[in-house]
Amino acid sequence: DVIDINCGCPSPKVTGGGHGSALLKDLPKMQQMLKAVYAAINIPFTLKFRAGWDEQSLNYIDTAKIAEDAGCAAITLHPRTKVQGYSGDADWSRVAEVVQAVSIPVIGSGDVRTPADALARLEQTGVAAVMIGRAAMANPWIFRQIAQLRAGEPMFVPTPSDKRDLLVRYVDM
Repeated sequence: DVIDINCGCPSPKVTGGGHGSALLKDLPKMQQMLKAVYAAINIPFTLKFRAGWDEQSLNYIDTAKIAEDAGCAAITLHPRTKVQGYSGDADWSRVAEVVQAVSIPVIGSGDVRTPADALARLEQTGVAAVMIGRAAMANPWIFRQIAQLRAGEPMFVPTPSDKRDLLVRYVDM
């Protein structure tokens, strides 16, 4: 069991209430919340966050250190800002900086579209893991393919029949 606190959501519906990535504009409030969570639970907790609200307020290193000091077992950085949403490129150099700044495991998120992307991010940044979101919806076999690529095995390539079978199974569920 683990609790994951998502301070990465850029949705106006979420940030409008001061939640999600809106907490990046108030790091003392985020710190207070993280410490309160730590004091109230007896299972690990993690934090997902963005690089900052916008390019003028990048605070990902400070956020990472606050999370570590508050007791987070691991952190996930999506290296875009809230203002960027999902546009532009995720700047993974920011993830590599966070890996160097803290001693807890760092997970990187953003623009991992292929199994090769995942392995490149692991190698280039030193992250403990990569998080995959939208790419898994388009290719639910990506996790299997990453494991195969890491093991030096040929990657599974789904046939139209495999895709149909998955859709039928999904509809049945």
